[in-house]
Amino acid sequence: MENRMVLEMERHLSRQPVAECSNCHTEFYQGDAEIVIYDSEHFCDRQCLSEHLLENADFWEVDL
Repeated sequence: MENRMVLEMERHLSRQPVAECSNCHTEFYQGDAEIVIYDSEHFCDRQCLSEHLLENADFWEVDL
């Protein structure tokens, strides 16, 4: 007789990531919660996307 906890753990450990956050490199698995896709890149949420854009975009801060 198989233990349900063991079967669930085996299923969890055998899952393969399907994508990775382009900013913090968190792995995403099939059936995970919502993610943000921008310019064909995956992000955990809007905050990760914002950080990525601020780090990689060309912008100038101007005092008026």
